[in-house]
Amino acid sequence: MCNRIVKESEDEVIILDELDYIRARLISTEAFQIIVIEWNPPNYGYYVDGMLWIKSLHMADWKPYPIASWTGHYRNKEDFLKDYPEFKKLFFKNLDISRILDGFT
Repeated sequence: MCNRIVKESEDEVIILDELDYIRARLISTEAFQIIVIEWNPPNYGYYVDGMLWIKSLHMADWKPYPIASWTGHYRNKEDFLKDYPEFKKLFFKNLDISRILDGFT
């Protein structure tokens, strides 16, 4: 694994290494969480689609949706996080149940 530089914000993590950049962004609604994985391959100059991870209130765990060929072997978040531990905080942010309950009060 290369030396990595990590840039973080509340719902986004960007990994910079000598080959490419990989960005993960968490998008949340009341019922869904989606983690968008994008990558900026060498010589591209822009981000392209990598994969999606989706979880809802009624799903037991995250489900992967591989798009780029390099993401096809990830079957669960544990395997993915072995390669990209920098993205762990996005997978373990809980849905904001208070936004759902606001409609009932």
